[in-house]
Amino acid sequence: NTSMPLLRERLNLPNDVPLAVYIGGISGPVRGVDKIMKALTYLPDYHFVNLGPRKPKIDKWLKDIVTSLGVENRVHFLEPVPAEYVSHVVSDASFNISAIQNICLSYLYSMPNKLFEALFAGLPVCVPDSPDQRKLIEKLGCGIVVDQTDSASIARAMKEIVEKSEDYQLTANSKDYLNQHYSWNVQKDKLIALYEGL
Repeated sequence: NTSMPLLRERLNLPNDVPLAVYIGGISGPVRGVDKIMKALTYLPDYHFVNLGPRKPKIDKWLKDIVTSLGVENRVHFLEPVPAEYVSHVVSDASFNISAIQNICLSYLYSMPNKLFEALFAGLPVCVPDSPDQRKLIEKLGCGIVVDQTDSASIARAMKEIVEKSEDYQLTANSKDYLNQHYSWNVQKDKLIALYEGL
């Protein structure tokens, strides 16, 4: 639904304000969002928005951190939108960011839906240092791998991805690769083939 308002309209933010988007649930410290909040203290002009399911207990945990850091005017919480509209709604962010902590093999080797939603939105991405995400981002040339345990490292990546944004845009070749390997049409065929093979 291309009539659905984008992030900046919802937040009343001009286009020249750097805006990081985190898509999906926060789920406490394992997602590393608290480390992104600390990174904002190094970047006084940057805003952050979470588009995802609202859980009052988790939101309070993060808002308490945000207030203690003095960045509450630059951190925004939005309700989720239907999955098929996520890529459209986030497409005017400056970049997507994730800092999931590698506390188990599941997280270390995760390839989250939110990463692909951001990529299909055409956004540059900051991703945690995990093997598969690193491999994909290096292949596409559209983002920066960060040390997700270190807020200063996260801040440096956020600054670079905004200040050198032209270096991290998806090229036509990268978009083709993404569509040929990761679009729903491709994945759907794989899923059907799997079911037929059972």
